[in-house]
Amino acid sequence: MPAPEALGEGCYRLDLGAALASDPGLNARVVLLPVLEARDFRALEIHCDHLPRWFDATLRRLALSAEVTSDAEGVHAHVVPMPPAAGEASTVGEGARP
Repeated sequence: MPAPEALGEGCYRLDLGAALASDPGLNARVVLLPVLEARDFRALEIHCDHLPRWFDATLRRLALSAEVTSDAEGVHAHVVPMPPAAGEASTVGEGARP
């Protein structure tokens, strides 16, 4: 399965159209869900001709947000993890406490 292109510093790019064209057995859910669910990125740029109808609900479920733009080349979604909500403790970079 096509993997996102590493751009450095936790940023990745995924051309969904090219990924789907590389294998007729793939669909957007099969390509995108593992990447989104892993949340192993600071930013993920997705390029496609349209976003799947399940995309927004999946982002909400996974605490991700996206800025979506479109131009003559297609749709571009800049996906980032949402910061913890007010009152929620962040465990990033914290060790076990006694």
